[in-house]
Amino acid sequence: MGKRTRAQRYGRGTGPYRAPPNIHIAEAKIPDWPETTAEGQKIVGVVEDIVHDPGRSTPLAVIRIWRGERVERVYLPCVEGLYVGKKIQLGMDAEIDLGNIVPVGKVPEGFYVSNIEKILGDGGRYARSGGAYAVVRAHDRKKGVTELILPSKRTISVDSRSRCQIGIIAGGGREELPLVKAGNAYYKWMNKTRKWPRTRGTAMNPVDHRHGGGRRRRPVKRTAPPGQKVGIIAPKRTGKRD
Repeated sequence: MGKRTRAQRYGRGTGPYRAPPNIHIAEAKIPDWPETTAEGQKIVGVVEDIVHDPGRSTPLAVIRIWRGERVERVYLPCVEGLYVGKKIQLGMDAEIDLGNIVPVGKVPEGFYVSNIEKILGDGGRYARSGGAYAVVRAHDRKKGVTELILPSKRTISVDSRSRCQIGIIAGGGREELPLVKAGNAYYKWMNKTRKWPRTRGTAMNPVDHRHGGGRRRRPVKRTAPPGQKVGIIAPKRTGKRD
């Protein structure tokens, strides 16, 4: 009978395709406190520690913030150059400095920013992985939007009031060092929603995959269900040319 291809099994939510529960130590988002979203206000914190978070490609910075008589701790993606003891400002009136949380509309053009909000108050949606950053391209003061160049080179427009972090997310060179052995790869992928190890379709039997059996890759119909569309999809012609 054979079996379904790997692409068809992804959506089942079974063990090999599910991230371990409670894997992250904290939710790394910009806080939506009133003093961080109100005009003309800012709060000051200090970097208390830089910690590792399983399942993330970047370390997290623990920011200790005084809110009146209370002490709050916020976890944010660490940017390059951040160190323990550095003061961090959060708010609409924060200064343009490394690691600060500021509105993207106040950042000069050409600056590197990260952890950018798509909508004001969502905590950050763009450029959050290790080594990622976006470039402020231009400001449209009339429309109140800012153009950004994402790591994928795609240009988007966001509300100029949306907040962001100044700097490049740390952990950018993590993939330059080889894993060397399979054990390191095992611990790398066990904390992520990715099945490992992955068997090549050409190494399978014909009943298990359309590329199996050592034959040429067989074409797939355009009307094939999702997951079966692997390899050559709806070619105009097959075989050798005369």
